[in-house]
Amino acid sequence: MFAQGTGVNLSNNQSNQGIQNKVVSSTSSVSSVLVLGAPGNPAWLDDVEAKLDNTGLVNADTFLTTGATPTLAQLLAYDSVLVFTDASALDPVGLGNNLASYIEAGGGVVNATFTANVPITGNFTAYDLYTNSGQGNGTNLGIGTIYEPSHPTLNGVSSFDGGTASFHNTGGTIAAGASVVAEYTTGAPLIIVKENVGPALTRTAFLNFYPPSFDARDDFWNITSDGDILMANALNWTAFAGGANVLIAGAPGNPDWLLDVELKVESSGDFQADTFLTSAGTPTLAELQNYDAVFIFTDAGAADPVAFGNVLAQYADGGGAILDATFTPNVPITGGFTSYELYSVSGQANGANLGIGTINNPSHPTLSGVNTFDGGTASFHNTGGTIAAGATVIAEYTNGAPLIIVNEDMGPSLVKRAFLNFYPPSIDARDDFWDTTSDGALIITNAISWLLSIDTNSAPTAQCQAFTATLDSNGNATITAADIDNGSLDTDGTITLSIDVTTFTCNELGDNTVTLTVTDDDGAVDTCSAIVTVVDAEDPTIVCPAPITVMINQGEMFTVPDYIATGDATVSDNCTYSVVQDPLPGSMVAVGTYTIEIDVTDASGNTASCSFELTVDEILGTNNFNEATFKLYPNPATSQINIEGTFDIASVVIYNLLGQEVLTTNSEILNIEDLTSGMYLVNIIDIEGNKSTTRFIKK
Repeated sequence: MFAQGTGVNLSNNQSNQGIQNKVVSSTSSVSSVLVLGAPGNPAWLDDVEAKLDNTGLVNADTFLTTGATPTLAQLLAYDSVLVFTDASALDPVGLGNNLASYIEAGGGVVNATFTANVPITGNFTAYDLYTNSGQGNGTNLGIGTIYEPSHPTLNGVSSFDGGTASFHNTGGTIAAGASVVAEYTTGAPLIIVKENVGPALTRTAFLNFYPPSFDARDDFWNITSDGDILMANALNWTAFAGGANVLIAGAPGNPDWLLDVELKVESSGDFQADTFLTSAGTPTLAELQNYDAVFIFTDAGAADPVAFGNVLAQYADGGGAILDATFTPNVPITGGFTSYELYSVSGQANGANLGIGTINNPSHPTLSGVNTFDGGTASFHNTGGTIAAGATVIAEYTNGAPLIIVNEDMGPSLVKRAFLNFYPPSIDARDDFWDTTSDGALIITNAISWLLSIDTNSAPTAQCQAFTATLDSNGNATITAADIDNGSLDTDGTITLSIDVTTFTCNELGDNTVTLTVTDDDGAVDTCSAIVTVVDAEDPTIVCPAPITVMINQGEMFTVPDYIATGDATVSDNCTYSVVQDPLPGSMVAVGTYTIEIDVTDASGNTASCSFELTVDEILGTNNFNEATFKLYPNPATSQINIEGTFDIASVVIYNLLGQEVLTTNSEILNIEDLTSGMYLVNIIDIEGNKSTTRFIKK
């Protein structure tokens, strides 16, 4: 859009030689910009709009910020924004926040002179390039030191006169990473720029003059100088952050057809294109070197085919990228460029609506996103040519003629080269040229991108959703990327999904942040984050013992133990838990029967409970018989004990030293084989209710 070299203005009916900044009828070839102003007089906005539109470099709209605040959606409708104040904005904070969001979304902002006491604040302060502390003026200040004479903001700029007021900011601090392109004669900065701004790595610029011109008020900048071009250049430079610069050097049958090719090259949004009419002149090497790539073709003859070919060869020798579609055999580009030819043609043919035939390398970047090609009713193309050594035919026409030829590592700089075997102007230029409903423009821009090693791949889009993961009985949960994926996609390929956390335990109960990474088949990556809520829905498990009877000495109390600690009751759960026993462990109880209840609650509030009866009895009663009246033998014993006495046995109960009942019988022969080694109490009751207690040792 803006010229990288010097040149003259070219309208659609002119054919002057040289690199051109053009005024064209189609708005698609210029930037769409918005002027956000809070001027002292609202009518001054119209003056700024008129000056910008008259350059032919941008199409401008205006927004009066003293009366309203533009939304982010409104800002995003434009390629770049010029903002300035004099009166106060209606909402300086809201305006600043929306401008910051616009920058963070990739928008370009040009910030002009602010009155120090009516700044734009909010989040925009983070993107200020010049935090001024005052304002000055001086009679007809002009351009002083130029630090970057080749910077695009100075394209076509010969002079600047700030007018009799020459309002400008003073005493400011230049932001880190910003650079001064040019100063006033006083040494104050005139143009400040910064690249790679914000998360979108966009561009911003600061112009240190008040945008309305002498036509608005007679002390503002002088319209005989280039203030309008400065503003338009800055807006274009910020609008195309990261775009490569391409020169279309052509000798078409009609010079206006160059404009059609320019529009097609710029249609991808990846390139800024200028044109050079080679039938009227020959670009210098210095002019070519202002560009990242050169796209050449002939129809009419170049003014000097040998000189042009020599300059192209020097450009390629130095690493320059060249795409050619030269096809008229009797008007070739010769000179040193012949060593870079991929297809030395011997003839020209046409055929009705030729399309893509055999594709030899469907994954080549020149075919990325290409579905069809229709050469038009003429379908002009070269025939009978010799393909250069080392070159490869990527795709052919349906008639077998090559359509796309490429080569890598050519010349001393090992540059890439590409040849497109169709005439670059489209049906928009003449109705028998290639059909714009097919992908001719995409083939051209893909080829340029490949020459420049620009990745034409579209990055994937990651989309996340929340997910609930439930722990299993072991306290574990596993998730997959599919669980938190919410329709991630890639418009031009396939994707793989991965997540940074796949397993969870009781330690992660609650909300956890998980990152989903989406990678496409070209290695481009996007990420998003999801909340994974880990829950435990498992109830604890508790098992109580059968009823327990314990013996105590007459007149004593029984101390209730912790039945979980003793192992009589068991608890299990997948996560941590707490136990409440009633009566509490350590409670003292007398003879009687009690219900022991045990309640379990885990960390997620899941519960379980059980209960059993505890009977506390005394060892000796009022009707006791003497131990001398019976005999217990052998003692110690390993497997069997005998009771021998003068009474009839009603029951025999054996207790361990914890008071727990371990064996009940009414037999005189006690089988103790299953008891563990230790001392035991034996409570013997006869049929008349008399009791006696003795001890034995199990070996």
